[in-house]
Amino acid sequence: LHIIQDLAKFAALRSTFIILTIPVLSGLLITAGLCTNFNFESDELTLLTPYNSKATHHAEWLNKHSNFTSEPNHIHILVHGYGRNILNRESINVTFQALDAVRMIPSYNLITHVKGVVNFFNDDYDLFSDTIQTDNDAIKAISIMPFLPNGNIVDRKEIFGYAEEDDSGLLTSVQSYSVRFLYFYTLSF
Repeated sequence: LHIIQDLAKFAALRSTFIILTIPVLSGLLITAGLCTNFNFESDELTLLTPYNSKATHHAEWLNKHSNFTSEPNHIHILVHGYGRNILNRESINVTFQALDAVRMIPSYNLITHVKGVVNFFNDDYDLFSDTIQTDNDAIKAISIMPFLPNGNIVDRKEIFGYAEEDDSGLLTSVQSYSVRFLYFYTLSF
């Protein structure tokens, strides 16, 4: 307690000296830090992972040398009828045309995942055109299946916008179809 009182008394009697000394000492400490290889690190991977560990080497390879982007990229196509019901053969045909347009991108082979109404037909227009002749065929094909042909569960909320169905589960109205493409590389258009 006596030390604190003595420091307070010294600071009160020599306030000009204290006011000039604090910025000078702060500047000297910053200069000393910059001259001694000091660097500010805020990367969680560097801070929380042991130095020179395998995990650090693997992460460095993934982030700097592998050409992978850190986050997947998406192309999202929404086929809609401006609020009208598009539950028909022609609108699915338009969705396949959009899929073909994306397939024309030179780097299409880098796309790793396609999800949308085209999955009901294994992303194959020939299968669609051979099996779907009427609007009723289209409605039955995309309504009844709880699973896609590839075995994935159908998530109607992800594929159909504002979908309505009857008591038997048959779709009666859809205002949009969503098709998403997932890729981990930078596509060149």
